Amino acid sequence: KGLFAKKGFNASRPNSVILTGADEKVFNPDNRAEWKQGEKLRIVTHHWSSNFMKGYDIYERLDLLLSSEPYRSLFEFTIIGNVPTGMNFKNTRVVKPLAGLELAHAIKHNHIYLSAARNEPAGNHYIEGMRCGLPALFLDSGSLPEYCAPYGIEFNLINFEKKLLKMKEAYLLLRGKVLECPYTGSRMSGQYESIVKTLFEQRQQNPRAEPGVGVIIRQKLMTDTLTKLRRGKELFTRAYEHLR
Repeated sequence: KGLFAKKGFNASRPNSVILTGADEKVFNPDNRAEWKQGEKLRIVTHHWSSNFMKGYDIYERLDLLLSSEPYRSLFEFTIIGNVPTGMNFKNTRVVKPLAGLELAHAIKHNHIYLSAARNEPAGNHYIEGMRCGLPALFLDSGSLPEYCAPYGIEFNLINFEKKLLKMKEAYLLLRGKVLECPYTGSRMSGQYESIVKTLFEQRQQNPRAEPGVGVIIRQKLMTDTLTKLRRGKELFTRAYEHLR
């Protein structure tokens, strides 16, 4: 909403923001992995698209970090989905694209959800990750801060390494906090239903006036003109075919 306002949207007019939700029957924290002190924290992300803008520069950067200390002893990284052609990960587990319960189960095997996607308006991937009970380590871009800020740690292109280590320190606190993540499909659909009902009731209370005679005449003239143009095109096409 803030971005639209900067681009000229009049935020003083009646408006609503409905945040995307994931199917809570599939994406929920039930049976999420426990983390034991001294165990590596398992980081995961998932993308169907192999577009580089999904954050693969950061994922490649993490892959390189895992070849050295202290990161190698602290973290593991898994990518579920498609990766850009020609990109080879040496310290990252890459899993074929998954969906539904199989995807949710794979996400919940991990402890931290990472997203470095650029300019996402409402990415299902990080919503599904948080709904599975994983705190988010997220890039300051697009809608990520709006969705993830209460349930994770934000980073930028400069401080990723610093914030990665901070996530380890704050993990247990955020693990509890992310259980408050409200982005469910039923919540989203309920909000859509509510606003549609409200608009319908408002229209019933303030019905649109019937068009005046002038409007009706203009509509009739426009319809007649379009009909004549179509008829003229048909006659021209037939004449052209006859003369060929």
